[in-house]
Amino acid sequence: RNAAVAKEARREAMDVMNATLDRASIMQKTSYLQAVFQESLRLIPPTPSLSGAAYADINVEVGDRSYVVPEGSTLNFQVFSGQRSEAFGSEPYRFEPRRWTRDGDARS
Repeated sequence: RNAAVAKEARREAMDVMNATLDRASIMQKTSYLQAVFQESLRLIPPTPSLSGAAYADINVEVGDRSYVVPEGSTLNFQVFSGQRSEAFGSEPYRFEPRRWTRDGDARS
């Protein structure tokens, strides 16, 4: 499905591994491979949702209305849905690792 992405990530990994086996160097020199991992986690997060408690009263505005979430309330965030919102980037359903690189270009 993403043969071009796999080919680029493999090429980058092989180039770095042929030059050094030092872990710190590998992590610094594999920006595209790291972007592939980040994009994979964005599309298929390790958990579908997160929850926690409000430490204080929170005012939330939705449109022209305002709501108070009382301290101690349980808050839930649907990670799976949130990371597919167009509010966080264009084409949210598309696998695009370059969205994680500086200026959208792994080489910059």
